Amino acid sequence: MNSQNSTIHIGTFGRISYVDPKKLLDLKFKYEKASDIYSYGVLIKGDLVLLRLFIIDGYRENVIEETPENYKELYEKCWNFIPKVLKKF
Repeated sequence: MNSQNSTIHIGTFGRISYVDPKKLLDLKFKYEKASDIYSYGVLIKGDLVLLRLFIIDGYRENVIEETPENYKELYEKCWNFIPKVLKKF
């Protein structure tokens, strides 16, 4: 029987989806600037997926109170994703 010891590292990585894959492959890997960029990219992608779902459901950002009415109408028309409405402006 082999009496070799094994070690399993149990530590805090944060959310696994944000962890640099290099760290998952090598526990001795030291985080670097590129690791932060990877995590930020995952975060942005998640926000874009949620934003897409909100837009499809018809949600739009709030109009700033001081916005001139004609400008408000223009960008509200731009938000509409129904082709017949877009052709009218």
